[in-house]
Amino acid sequence: MKRIELEFSLETKDYWRYYLGYYFSFNTVFYFCLSFNAFGICVAYLLLGGELKIQNFALIGAASALFVCLFNLEMSHFGVKNAKIGDGKCKYIFSDEKVEVITE
Repeated sequence: MKRIELEFSLETKDYWRYYLGYYFSFNTVFYFCLSFNAFGICVAYLLLGGELKIQNFALIGAASALFVCLFNLEMSHFGVKNAKIGDGKCKYIFSDEKVEVITE
């Protein structure tokens, strides 16, 4: 049976790369922006009634994009800060039957 073992240390930049890659993926950003735009349009309609203009839609879109970017950046920071780094050692074992990941 063939077996390959890889051992390496995770650093803070590795956690940043993971969380930023997750929170700023196309699907996450697209669906967050879509949902916040819909929420903003509903709130604007309730507040302004029939007086909605195209400028209001542009402001809602810009505000929701800014909010999503700030929210995702803060969630990435929170994830890195609270990651259980330990000594940062990680070991992958590849064999014919399975792949094992060993961390603290």
